[in-house]
Amino acid sequence: MRKLIPLLIISVIVSCTQARPKPQVIPPGWIKHGLPDGWTVYTPPHFTDSVLRDADSGSAYLLSTTDNMRLKVTAYTGLLRNREDSKRCRLSSQVAIAENDIENDETDYYGKANKIFRQRIDTIGGRIAIIKTPVVTGRNWVGLSISDCSSGRRLSIAGDSLSAAQEARAIQIFETVNLSVH
Repeated sequence: MRKLIPLLIISVIVSCTQARPKPQVIPPGWIKHGLPDGWTVYTPPHFTDSVLRDADSGSAYLLSTTDNMRLKVTAYTGLLRNREDSKRCRLSSQVAIAENDIENDETDYYGKANKIFRQRIDTIGGRIAIIKTPVVTGRNWVGLSISDCSSGRRLSIAGDSLSAAQEARAIQIFETVNLSVH
């Protein structure tokens, strides 16, 4: 028994230090949508992505057929590659980049603190993401920015002037984003 205790302690320490992405939970009945550049997302069944697709800019729209909720989706390819190397693709480096992006976005042109949005870093599909929500619900946009370091692909999704229920649904949709092609 005494030999088992050190082994148990070591296994707990090792398991706690290894980063594990949180599993993505897809609500029952939600449907999968293909987005530009290999990104995918799940939405409630009353959403469509077939209307207003703009192939020239890498943009698409996810539209609710029940409550006029509209999310603009924009994909970028190759923007990250030029400044990335293997060290920058480490999780810790990606968190530092996201923190810097938030810090640079937290001030306006005059250096005053931006009091319009709350921003947080999360992991979605094993990738670092920034989720932005308005301080006052319904007054500004809610958004997601996520990137895949190894492929240089980046995705943004944003909805403007959403109600509290729509904002919660948008965040739930954000949490289903994934990149299907590497």
